[in-house]
Amino acid sequence: MEEFIRLEPRLKKWFGIDRNNPYIQELFGNYASIKLDESSNKERYMNEKGHYDVNAYAEAHFEALAKEELLMRISTDTYLLTIEDFCEKNQLEITEKDEVYQVLLYACALLMRNKLETTESTLEDMNYEYQEYIHAIRPDMLKLYIGLHHNDSLNDKVKKYHKQCRISFGDLSPIKIDEQTPWFQEALDRYLEKYLGVKSVKEAEQELYAIYGKTVGAKMNVNAIRFMWGTYHLLQDIPNCKSKTEKSVTKKQGRIIADLLNRLNLIEYKEKESFLDYMDGERIRVSLKNYLMQYDSIDDIIKAKQYKTSPNNTDSSRYY
Repeated sequence: MEEFIRLEPRLKKWFGIDRNNPYIQELFGNYASIKLDESSNKERYMNEKGHYDVNAYAEAHFEALAKEELLMRISTDTYLLTIEDFCEKNQLEITEKDEVYQVLLYACALLMRNKLETTESTLEDMNYEYQEYIHAIRPDMLKLYIGLHHNDSLNDKVKKYHKQCRISFGDLSPIKIDEQTPWFQEALDRYLEKYLGVKSVKEAEQELYAIYGKTVGAKMNVNAIRFMWGTYHLLQDIPNCKSKTEKSVTKKQGRIIADLLNRLNLIEYKEKESFLDYMDGERIRVSLKNYLMQYDSIDDIIKAKQYKTSPNNTDSSRYY
């Protein structure tokens, strides 16, 4: 695990992997449970029920434990040939001795250990009202908020309602209201403030684009996004692969990243048998360029793509 600690800064920065990764916690949790009784200060890690908190112990002794022999190991053997062939065919001038090569191997071993990305079902996932809210109702509420406030001042603190409002249902002719006072707009504003929970038009637009907007490029799950983001930054450390300007993505980089995602079965392509297919690389390049312009870290991307509920809703029985 000394090797993991050496690589951790890059794994965290480019792939969002650090010692809080569930698998790393599992490694040290298991080991700590064995070594705990040998600690002279074990009382410091006792919880309110009188049981030892092995996770707290593992975190406190992470550096020391890493230097000892662990019962479980992070195996990169499964991906050695894959990464070796990937580097050779894409003419990446790195070997297994280079840190860039090692970071990529560890990312594969940790993110792909279960082969396919899986998510545990939760009560929220099974809740029909929750699904209806996040997929149908909330995006409409975001659009209402943007329409209601797009005339606000730049700092979004001064609200400027429209002189009149028109409402239509189905094919019926629009009804004009608010011609004297914006009572309906004010009521709608109070409702959205409580049950939507966004603070500005910019925030509403970012959520609408990140989660509900039109997919740019190839459709990807979270692990695919991690590899796309992380591999790009690793390529920036390879002289013959880096882009000339910051936050720009070359066609070559797009094709290289597309090839890796293809090898790891993280994305489906129309031309899967075509090595370094031009269109696949272009899809990745467009997607990545958008991420680079909007976000500063992989954590920001993952956070932005998580479904949101209202932080001001005190009624747990409903979402709106």
